[in-house]
Amino acid sequence: MASRSRSRSRSREVAVEVRLPSGRSASLRLSCDATVRELKLEAQRRLKRRFLKLTAQGRCLDLAAPLRAAGVDGDLVEAVAQRPEIAATNFAFALFVPGGPVVTWGDKAAKTNNCWAPVTKAAQIAASARAFSAIREDGAVVKWGDVLYGGDLDVIGHVPGAQLRQLALAEGSRAVRIQASGRAFSAILSDGTVQAWGAMEGQNRIFKRVQQIQSTRQDGFAAILDDDSTVFTWGNTRWGGDCDEVQKQLWDVKQIQSTHGAFAAIRQNGSVVTWGDPDYGGDSYQVRGRLKGVKAIQATDRAFAAILKDGTVVSWGNADLGGDSREVQEELMKQVQQIQSTAGAFAAIRQDGKAVCWGSHLWGGDSSKVATPGVRMIQASCGAFAAILEDTSVATWGHAEYGGDCSQVRNKLRNVQQIQATSRAFAAILGDGSVVTWGDLLYGGESGEVSDQLTRVQQIQANPHAFAAICEDGAVVTWGDENNGGDSSQVQEQMDLL
Repeated sequence: MASRSRSRSRSREVAVEVRLPSGRSASLRLSCDATVRELKLEAQRRLKRRFLKLTAQGRCLDLAAPLRAAGVDGDLVEAVAQRPEIAATNFAFALFVPGGPVVTWGDKAAKTNNCWAPVTKAAQIAASARAFSAIREDGAVVKWGDVLYGGDLDVIGHVPGAQLRQLALAEGSRAVRIQASGRAFSAILSDGTVQAWGAMEGQNRIFKRVQQIQSTRQDGFAAILDDDSTVFTWGNTRWGGDCDEVQKQLWDVKQIQSTHGAFAAIRQNGSVVTWGDPDYGGDSYQVRGRLKGVKAIQATDRAFAAILKDGTVVSWGNADLGGDSREVQEELMKQVQQIQSTAGAFAAIRQDGKAVCWGSHLWGGDSSKVATPGVRMIQASCGAFAAILEDTSVATWGHAEYGGDCSQVRNKLRNVQQIQATSRAFAAILGDGSVVTWGDLLYGGESGEVSDQLTRVQQIQANPHAFAAICEDGAVVTWGDENNGGDSSQVQEQMDLL
């Protein structure tokens, strides 16, 4: 009897080998009543690696199906790996794997925190200052977060069985791409319609073949159309939503850049057209004659800086916040390769590796007291710059309370591969995958509590208040302001289910 009982027990088990793309595998035995999701979780635990889904003989396995119905007993099951993606509002994060569900956390003041957002098969997520909108794989759009910022407050927190309302789209159309501003969203639809919601609710436009949408932080929108690369605008008229005065010049446009309250469009011939609030760069009349052969434009909150084809730089907008580069103009005549910006200053990297700065000295516009030989790349917080040098060390300058002083961790900043920033702190990924942080402690400048988890880090995302690191095994580690994205402990279980 005992022998037959053990035989029946074994017959109720399913043997499966799960293999990662790298070739590493694990042999597992689970009850035939267990689901494919349970198989996935056990395989992730054994292999110490997260993955998106499981396939067998070319078919994707339904995570909700019991193993007895999946027909995988004795089979080799392939794990499909895909790194999760993170979107961020000013106060929260949304984690998802394309084609999967969404987990959000943070923004406790708005009560949109720690939510298993009832969104499935998310293809893209966009974020305003305090809300999210997602395009699903079927082209439908759902939204959540603060209704004043384009969200939907009917679903907040973790509400079992709750459903997000779909945005009503034109019949037969589907969303292709979403652009967000501070308080609004605009979606490009498959039928050529641009649909807006949030602060711009009801300001819909019907265009043909929209190529690109750009926005100011103050809810002005601009679209480039495919047919003749003309530009149309909508939204807040003061902050770039009205281009009537320059409409005749806005054709053959290839790229649009924005400050918080103005736009600058680069045409195919290298000229530039600007509109919006003059104090935010919306009036380039004084430098119009020099804006020829423009190949790229960067922006602070209130000023623009253009790199010309000959490597020189032209700036305009608020003079105190980067719009006046006359003091360093001679240094900006030597093959500038790229420009980075804080809220009120610019830093240009020349071909010889030197950094040239201008704008507000408080916000990083003066690097004269810092040795910056051989700059490879520059990252910026709101008020400071951090440069990776040729020897993979780091130099910082700007407001100390915004990460402009890395002296306490300088000896650790060796073999730095990349740097990310919140509004007031920096995080550097080293060659071994560990992380070094500095700046305002409340904004992510101190990561000691999670330092043992910050291993083999592949990527770091940030909102203005907190960091979220994605490790090699797909694990997500967060730190910074615990109320605004720095504490994801309450959604750890949901993260493990992605």
